[in-house]
Amino acid sequence: MQQQIGSLRDVLRLRTVATAGTFNIFFGAGISRDPPSNGPIWNEMQVGLLSAMFDRMARAGWSIASEFPEDRVSATAINTRPETFWRRILDPAGDSLVTHALTAAHVGLPNRNHRLIAELLASGICSHAFTTNFDEHLESVLPESFPTAVPADDSPLSDVHRARLVKLHGTIDSPKSLVFTLEQYDRLEQRNRALLGRLSTAPLLIAGYSGYDTDVLPSLSAIVSQTPFTVIVQHPGSSTAQPVFGLAAEGSNVFVLESTCEAVLSELSIGISSSNCRYPNISMGTDQGHTYREASETVPIYRIPFILTFIFNLGGCWKEAHKYAWLTHDACCDAREEGTITPMEFRTIHIDIAYLLKLCGDSFGSRAMLGAAKRSVEDSGGSASAMVAILRAQALIENTPTQQSSQSDREQPSNLGKFQPSQLVSAIDSWRDQVLMAEPVDPHSQFISAWQRGLVLGHEGRFAAAIETYDAGLAMVSSGVATHLERGRFLLDYGGVLFKYATQNESPEGREKANTVYQLSEAMSEEIGDWPTCARARLMLSKIYLGAGLIERAREYVASSLEAATRTNDPDLRSRIEEFIAGLNAVTKLKSIADQSSRDSK
Repeated sequence: MQQQIGSLRDVLRLRTVATAGTFNIFFGAGISRDPPSNGPIWNEMQVGLLSAMFDRMARAGWSIASEFPEDRVSATAINTRPETFWRRILDPAGDSLVTHALTAAHVGLPNRNHRLIAELLASGICSHAFTTNFDEHLESVLPESFPTAVPADDSPLSDVHRARLVKLHGTIDSPKSLVFTLEQYDRLEQRNRALLGRLSTAPLLIAGYSGYDTDVLPSLSAIVSQTPFTVIVQHPGSSTAQPVFGLAAEGSNVFVLESTCEAVLSELSIGISSSNCRYPNISMGTDQGHTYREASETVPIYRIPFILTFIFNLGGCWKEAHKYAWLTHDACCDAREEGTITPMEFRTIHIDIAYLLKLCGDSFGSRAMLGAAKRSVEDSGGSASAMVAILRAQALIENTPTQQSSQSDREQPSNLGKFQPSQLVSAIDSWRDQVLMAEPVDPHSQFISAWQRGLVLGHEGRFAAAIETYDAGLAMVSSGVATHLERGRFLLDYGGVLFKYATQNESPEGREKANTVYQLSEAMSEEIGDWPTCARARLMLSKIYLGAGLIERAREYVASSLEAATRTNDPDLRSRIEEFIAGLNAVTKLKSIADQSSRDSK
């Protein structure tokens, strides 16, 4: 049962016990909250970093800059755990942005809380201090070479056992040691339980700690009842719903004291000499806003809307997520023209936003992004394995549950039933794991596997083997294991292999078979409104008819190909069709000149 203590008398009891031996302290971010440290709380870090991202886009002069203030309000209002937030932006942003943003915790100077803890440690009255804080304010006050360990950076066990200051979640000076995701918490829980067991041998003071992490609080829960007694400091006016106060139910020796951390530490430090401690007067950094701006600039600007797409999805802001997914596509296309994005990065970003658009209900947009990814491989002469990865992602995305929308491409669907914000993190992580899926065991997976093998063989130029594999896949299509969308796209790829084989071997029969397969692809894709596939099938049919000398027939098909392409959001596809039309016009003109010359010679 939680016991409230209304004065500092019981803390003096802690000090009395400590004079006969020692006591231990466990502290959290609340210690660094007071000036001049001004350590940020979680919400301030979220608002600061997201605001810096919007500011960077605004400085770039993007056309939708007038919408950024409203979108900023939506993004910064998203209520999520810090561990979930950092994990969600880790994939699109990378380690550098996250770790740089976390250095905002280290801006400023050590405050009185740090100085008091340092005095208690230096005097020996406080035996051990454990913390989840990243900042190094306490270390800057402690005597030089004070025994400190950061277990997360793989410090030798001997160093950890000798240390009197232990930083469980890492330290700013060693970015690789920082612990900030739920996966890291799960991995470190057993280690932390063993380390925190050292706190059970003396009275324990817990200060500035809320208990929202999942790796430390369970370990503290296991040891507080074993301590001579434990005092938890509750800042005046703070919520008693914080998980740390649940420790008071672990035993009659656990007390809650309503007081400021500084007042408690001051009482404990009466009569202690501070001669061994240092007192730096140089700030550890610039202002926090500058730190967030620097963090936002650690990634190329085209990744900023990409990061925001993940954040909006996490918060269930589907309209904004949809907008910023398309903005990511536009920014990546600009970067490709400028030569500032690699084909691999262009491809991987587009696979991710294809999945996110499908979650938002925009199946058409999702297909467009996968098409852009595929063309980036084709245009750059990418590997067959890259095409296989796109094909696998395509199969998984097409089978992702979503609420179908009949609205225009960039509008928000009215209902997203299948996915709630709380499910998004596990859904995306699960999808990423499945991209490299295991050997097929069901008929549909066997069909996808045959499609993949045919694609690989075709890219390797082994057209005869590819055709044999596609034939096996075609039998599965006939048995009904493939979706309508998959049928049209499978036949488009199959036709491509047949066309290349016929061209290489000058085979009229091969061209005729390719013509038949492309016509099937055109019909199936037109039936379901898969206009990118339909446009490509018609373009290939036009090329076949041109090769056969049937120019008017080629003109009919290329015109219908351009008509289908205008229904897509794919300017590259339209550009390629227009280039073919220009070439076809040139051929027609040359043929006309040749025919006229032939007539004149007669």
